[in-house]
Amino acid sequence: MVVVIENDDSMRRALLRLLAADGIIANGYGSAEGFLRGEILNGVTCLILDMHLDGMDSLALNIYLRGLGLTIPTIYLTASEDEKLEERAIQEGAVALFRKPFQGYELIDAAQRALSARAGS
Repeated sequence: MVVVIENDDSMRRALLRLLAADGIIANGYGSAEGFLRGEILNGVTCLILDMHLDGMDSLALNIYLRGLGLTIPTIYLTASEDEKLEERAIQEGAVALFRKPFQGYELIDAAQRALSARAGS
């Protein structure tokens, strides 16, 4: 299962529709805290995260998950041009990082790569 965490409701719905159109099963959350309360951590095969979440940010979420022993392939999305944050995401092992707006096929391709890599492990 792919999880989309995006605090913009319309963007989250659009991402979920895009993934569903490609046959990818996904759940969406408006915050990292909402995701953590969802109790589906072990079934997640890929995360698609807005880098600038309210509350716990996306990089802190991934550090927290690793502390639980979970390494989940992650695709980061951002509307800003914060090169230091982007470098940190890459260092944290991002599958991909996209600046908004981006092409839907690019996200689908990255999600498919993440899912394939996860299936192979």
